[in-house]
Amino acid sequence: MSANYAFPIWYPDIAIGPLLNIQRVWGNLFTDYAFGQSKTFGVNQAYTSVGGELKFDINILRFLPKVNLGVRYYYGIENQLSGVEFVIGNIGF
Repeated sequence: MSANYAFPIWYPDIAIGPLLNIQRVWGNLFTDYAFGQSKTFGVNQAYTSVGGELKFDINILRFLPKVNLGVRYYYGIENQLSGVEFVIGNIGF
């Protein structure tokens, strides 16, 4: 089971010369829950995680395809494991 909420934060439309155009800044909040069970070993385990993303829609070198890049932070509640990931989203036309 999971819940996800993505929302626009800012539409800056900032051009950094001919190299980069930042079109949008997105936010995304998420939570995930799973339950695992092993009858063989008699183990039951719940897995819950929460996190957020900050993503940017950009154009590189004025090419038409929009690239979606960002960073994700996640936190596993049961094992108290957290981390940061670099995210490459859609590369679309």
